Amino acid sequence: MTNKKTKSLQDISKSIPINLIDSDTVFEGSIKCGGDIRIDGKYKGDLNVKGDIVIGKTGFIEGNINAKNAYIYGNFSGKINIKEDVEIGPIGKVKGDLLAKKIEIKRGAQVEATIETIKETTTDKK
Repeated sequence: MTNKKTKSLQDISKSIPINLIDSDTVFEGSIKCGGDIRIDGKYKGDLNVKGDIVIGKTGFIEGNINAKNAYIYGNFSGKINIKEDVEIGPIGKVKGDLLAKKIEIKRGAQVEATIETIKETTTDKK
């Protein structure tokens, strides 16, 4: 993914509208989100996101994620199913199963996962 311009954490934070679970929030349950979501607090459960998910530096998720793109700068444990791209930042930690079209792991990231990439079909290229 060297020829793809990646978004910085600040660029992602400026994405509007975005749903936010702040760093002082602890939540357990299931979330269905029609847009983007950022997790800076602690979340346990299933996340079904039509847009992008950002796990911030102070974020911790234990559960299952389905989303378009994922940017992981905090901690994740569980199963991630992403339609497009996953970026694991230099302080990101992932444990579990990871499925996506493209996966970028920055130097310093900690990954203990089963990784599978989705193959592009001719329909995806249109």
